[in-house]
Amino acid sequence: MFTLTDFQDAIEHQILHNRNKSIFYELENGNLICNPSRKTTDLLIHQTADISQFIQSIKKDGKYEQQLRYIADKSIKLFMEVILLSNQKNLL
Repeated sequence: MFTLTDFQDAIEHQILHNRNKSIFYELENGNLICNPSRKTTDLLIHQTADISQFIQSIKKDGKYEQQLRYIADKSIKLFMEVILLSNQKNLL
């Protein structure tokens, strides 16, 4: 069974995998800078049913929006960290 902890661990792992890259940045050819880790890809391929049940369960329990906020907060935090890091490098 896919749990809330599994979900949060998967998000953390993917953020660490892409470290100082923002999901909002693109290469000149339009490709995204970020990419899924092998662990994330395997998770999405092999645990699709468990993830689906997890999403249904958090929707039923009224925690769906809370999890969306969790992902959004992590994404915005990463975006701001990339901007700050970029600005610091430009100052040097």
